[in-house]
Amino acid sequence: TILIKNADLAKTFRKNFDNMFESKTEVYRGYGGMKAIFEKTLAYKEILFIGGTGGGPKTMPEYFEGYYNREAEKRGITWLNVAHRAILKTPAMKQKFHHIRFLPKHFEFSPNVIWVFGNCVANVVWLSEPVAFLVEDAHIAKAYRNYFRLLWKMAEKT
Repeated sequence: TILIKNADLAKTFRKNFDNMFESKTEVYRGYGGMKAIFEKTLAYKEILFIGGTGGGPKTMPEYFEGYYNREAEKRGITWLNVAHRAILKTPAMKQKFHHIRFLPKHFEFSPNVIWVFGNCVANVVWLSEPVAFLVEDAHIAKAYRNYFRLLWKMAEKT
């Protein structure tokens, strides 16, 4: 235990603790982790993606074809995706509930995708072993929704 007697430092630590306590954060790893996040999205009518590449349907086709797509359609879920053109070569293009607009052609490809659903924002990185950082916070989700809407208006329609 370390005891520091400084009122300003104590206020700073308390504020940081309160902020972390109010925002729920989790890390998801591997395809099991990605599947867990996709399962969470099934509870929401709208899922927004910034920088999508079709990583889920491309890397987990059995899960999507055998379960997720059917559930999403049955529940009336809509995906809105401001995507990289790399998505054109993936099964994500065939999903009936998936509406896609494109980032500019010169926009550099990145394996990083932001997902927004409910009060959640997930920063997903599609590496050989995917990893995602999920934050559950209404204010953060609202800010990303606003950012998404701006990009959606500017993005090229398919």
